[in-house]
Amino acid sequence: TVAPGDVAIIAGPGAIGLLTLQVVKAAGARAIMLGTDADEHRLALATQLGADAVVNVQRGDAAAVVRDGTIEGLGADVVYECSGAGPAAQQLLTLVRRHGRYVQVGLFGRPVAWDLDQLVYKELTATGTNASTPASWLRALELTGSGKVRTDLLITHEFPVTAWEQGFATFEEKSGIKTIFVPAE
Repeated sequence: TVAPGDVAIIAGPGAIGLLTLQVVKAAGARAIMLGTDADEHRLALATQLGADAVVNVQRGDAAAVVRDGTIEGLGADVVYECSGAGPAAQQLLTLVRRHGRYVQVGLFGRPVAWDLDQLVYKELTATGTNASTPASWLRALELTGSGKVRTDLLITHEFPVTAWEQGFATFEEKSGIKTIFVPAE
């Protein structure tokens, strides 16, 4: 969970990361979004959705942004790994404060190297989540219904079902965020 006044870092500005960003902001926390060169358009959308800072980790210094944006430069209160990338998970362990919270949201799809000593040294609480409880679905409906979470900005491409090949090609190019198919009328 995230609380008002917390500083949260979200790694991975895909659909899940951008939704996580909006939930963090709705809770009253400050949010820092991390991405890569491939995510420039998604980082721009993160800013539009309320991120207090965005960092392209291939060009910027995430540690400096976190030091400048946290109390006494001690690190983020909570970090969310939404990219499913091992290097992002490892970096988040360096950016979370002592006694902070690490939340794994993204799936790696393979074993990854992870320095679990940091979990012990910093006395972190680590959690995995897939938000599949009835309470989480009700909260999601409340947030979207109130406009605090906007899903419309995440849908970047729409195709009729008959153009499924074009839709899948667009998805594989990773040029959008969410590609959806619309039933034929």
